[in-house]
Amino acid sequence: MPIRRSFGAFKRNWPWIIIALSTFCFWAAFISKMSASIYFFTYTMGRKDLVPLANSLDLVSLVSILFLGWMCKFLSKSVLWIIGLAGSIFGQLIVYGGAYNGSLTIVMIGWIFGIIMSGIAMTLPFSMLSDSVDFGEWKTGIRAAGLLTAVGAAFCLKVGAGIGGALPAWIMGAYGYVPRADQTPQALTGIEIGFIWLPALFFALAIIPVLFYRKYEFMEPQIHMELEKRRKTPAESIGIPSEP
Repeated sequence: MPIRRSFGAFKRNWPWIIIALSTFCFWAAFISKMSASIYFFTYTMGRKDLVPLANSLDLVSLVSILFLGWMCKFLSKSVLWIIGLAGSIFGQLIVYGGAYNGSLTIVMIGWIFGIIMSGIAMTLPFSMLSDSVDFGEWKTGIRAAGLLTAVGAAFCLKVGAGIGGALPAWIMGAYGYVPRADQTPQALTGIEIGFIWLPALFFALAIIPVLFYRKYEFMEPQIHMELEKRRKTPAESIGIPSEP
């Protein structure tokens, strides 16, 4: 299919738009959290030695990924997606409570819990992109799996990660962070914002588009059935349905 025609698959492809927006916000949240973690553990908690351990614990996200297929038997994908994002916010709040009370144990519990929940929110959009490809074909007659996946996954990931990496640095700079020095209370506030509240905000923003996904999730069986029927029909007799 010509590339120019492939762009037609974006037209009114609301499931894809929802996935792309939420993916962008998720990666902005996740990368801002990970990039600011070194400053949080070094200056807020005074435990620079824990930075390698904290970053390596990203592997625990595999726990939720391994059980994702099983969880989808009991919960819809959109509900599970929201749970993953909401759990990521709750993990941030646990970390904040631990830091506020000076409890490293609570901080690590919140850190691990947040990573496990992020594993759900990280994985589901990649598996759901195929549904948006089907929706685009059903809506427009154009199946552009490569283009929709590349933009919806790789492009949104890269842009979100770029913004997520830059914003904490800008915030800490604005609050007076000085490298390799004792930080002022104001600078510590900037680190707190970049590490806890900025990711929590983007996780929350990622939930908003997903709230509108359920409608299209219910349409998936109908779409699959109609696509199968259409593929067995001569191309000249195919009509593109209107969105109910």
